[in-house]
Amino acid sequence: MTGREPRILLYDIENTPSLGWVWEKWQTNVVELHQDWYMLCYAWKWLGDRGTNYLSLPDFPDRYAADPKDDSLLVDRLHKLFNEADVVIAHNGNRFDQTKAKARMLVHGLEPPTPFREVDTLQVARRYFNFTSSSLDDLCRQLGIGRKEYDGGFRTWLGCMNGDPVAWRRMEKYNRRDVRMLEQLYTRMIPWIESHPNMQLMSDKPDVCPRCGGSDGFNSKGWRYYTVSKRRVFRCKTNGCIVYGRRMEKSDATMTS
Repeated sequence: MTGREPRILLYDIENTPSLGWVWEKWQTNVVELHQDWYMLCYAWKWLGDRGTNYLSLPDFPDRYAADPKDDSLLVDRLHKLFNEADVVIAHNGNRFDQTKAKARMLVHGLEPPTPFREVDTLQVARRYFNFTSSSLDDLCRQLGIGRKEYDGGFRTWLGCMNGDPVAWRRMEKYNRRDVRMLEQLYTRMIPWIESHPNMQLMSDKPDVCPRCGGSDGFNSKGWRYYTVSKRRVFRCKTNGCIVYGRRMEKSDATMTS
């Protein structure tokens, strides 16, 4: 086989709240916005790598000392990661991580990253399953993966905004743990994701599983029948993914319902 391994990025970002003035505490309107949210940090790893990486505002000490709210270098590094990725994985990425990241990229004048495919494990959970809860913590608990690290509540975010090193250490531990859990959740879900990006196409390896990229071969599982045609069905030996033959075969039936 020839080709390369697709670059699959798993990541999770954390940002501040927006600050504003309010008259009441419960279900109230903001009288005036005082400060927009900004990015605090993110953790990431490449699928299959052993280590989990983390980057935060204090990792750019000169910029942080000059302006602790300046996330431009942090966002620029995330932009570079997106440019390397073939597939990007996040939990609630479609509504949160991706849109938050792209918003800050636009603020800092960055170009759109090189196109990549996205898999949102929250959307996968809601589309293919019906769990009691589809939060990352609850899904991983039900699947025996583990539980999220305790984040310390809002005090941790407030501490990071105020430069508290203890809060930053807690945030790092929490952020890294989320990404490790995300990887395990994603790999458990792959065989069920019918619309998963084609790993065979991305790797240019015609013998691997198009869904998971596994190279252990396939078992034939008969046919899938359509109205006037059929396709061969195979099960990947690596992860149990169901995949189909490339060729659609016409039925000999002369009539249809």
